Amino acid sequence: MPLDTPEINQLFQNIRHPLKWYREGGPENPFEAEVRQRRIRIVLTAAGALALIGVGFGIYAYIAGLEGRSERAFLEGVRLFTPNHYPEALAQFDRAISLNGSNEQAHLARGDALALMGNKSEALNAFNRVIEIKPQWARGYAARGKFYRDAGDFDKALVDLNMSVQLEENPENLIERGQVFAAQSKWQKAIDDYTLYIKLREGVPYPYRLRSVARKQLGDEAGAQEDKEQALIYEGKTPNLFGKTERIAAPPPAAPEKKK
Repeated sequence: MPLDTPEINQLFQNIRHPLKWYREGGPENPFEAEVRQRRIRIVLTAAGALALIGVGFGIYAYIAGLEGRSERAFLEGVRLFTPNHYPEALAQFDRAISLNGSNEQAHLARGDALALMGNKSEALNAFNRVIEIKPQWARGYAARGKFYRDAGDFDKALVDLNMSVQLEENPENLIERGQVFAAQSKWQKAIDDYTLYIKLREGVPYPYRLRSVARKQLGDEAGAQEDKEQALIYEGKTPNLFGKTERIAAPPPAAPEKKK
């Protein structure tokens, strides 16, 4: 078919001027239609993306708002957490959890409050929930281990406290486990935990007192006395000639250096 024909020339003219062609009533240029469809798809896609981003930011802001309010309620509960205000503190912890069910610290504090109020079963449920929410958190196992220790279930206490020490070898976890060993008359294991505590946190009196008791149980009178005296020193006391203790006076503040 020859290329230089009126029909071919008209087709090229239509492609070059599609709007003129459309205005004059001719059939729609397929190239123009494709471009328009592509542009519509791009606009709709962009609008959809922006809408999703807006929804995402809205959801994020809502969740962040709930978490912030939950944290404030938790901190208010901590402020109220005194012997005469356990119910008020518990109400704040419950509020924190209602705002953010994954607030593990609020669940843990709730368990502590319930245990102190004598509601042992609910306290245990709270500690279980802490571990469900954050299974790699040493404090959750330490709290439940202490609960079992106070309840006299030393075997379960050791399982949890061993896990807490495995996850985080901090002094508080060690002192809790040492006390369980002492309650089971496993004195050497108790001494080992108290000794490691002292290495990690020097200057605290009560691990020396606990180790003094354990050493005495094993017949180490000299070691027991040494720990007892060290505890007195850290408490700011010293034995006098009559076997009683006196508080050590704080040294006077150093005089300011004179300028030369």
